[in-house]
Amino acid sequence: MDIYNIHPKTGQYLGAGKADPDPKDPDNWLIPAFAVTQAPPAEVAGKLRVFEGKGWTYKDEPKPAEDPVKEVDPKDAIRAQIAQLEATLTPRRILEFIVAGDKTFATQLDAQLAALRSQL
Repeated sequence: MDIYNIHPKTGQYLGAGKADPDPKDPDNWLIPAFAVTQAPPAEVAGKLRVFEGKGWTYKDEPKPAEDPVKEVDPKDAIRAQIAQLEATLTPRRILEFIVAGDKTFATQLDAQLAALRSQL
């Protein structure tokens, strides 16, 4: 037996399926919740097929919400670069450069951070 699944709150048609026979009564079918045996009407462009009470109706399909274009603040990219550079300053890495006596890393990093911060 064909069944037609509907949305539990709106009654909107979701798709077709097959009912299972009742194992205790072979002359009966098990119709799941939120399914009906009455076939929906033909599709109509711009309309939803909705089961209300005892029958099918058409409702206007909701218009998609406009997705506002978000302007990207160029300073956000600079802030991300600063955060990425600062993330390289782990205590272990700093200790490695101190032990190695490498001051060029810190000088270069300071220069890069200063240049980025000046753009903010």
